[in-house]
Amino acid sequence: MMYEALLAHLRECAKLDLSNNTYSEAAAAIKSLMVDKKEAVNELCLKCGAYKQRHSGACDGCRWRGA
Repeated sequence: MMYEALLAHLRECAKLDLSNNTYSEAAAAIKSLMVDKKEAVNELCLKCGAYKQRHSGACDGCRWRGA
């Protein structure tokens, strides 16, 4: 996904530029946002309750599933 590619690129830049922590800080911030997003989606799945029937296709078409 987009965030994973950006995170990988920032980590590569951080390896090349050891004198500046900007890339490392940006990578850490993006990683934190990714974790927050995953937790938010999980919370929405808990509120919906359909995740219990995910194996039968209950989550197909869910707007949060692919987020």
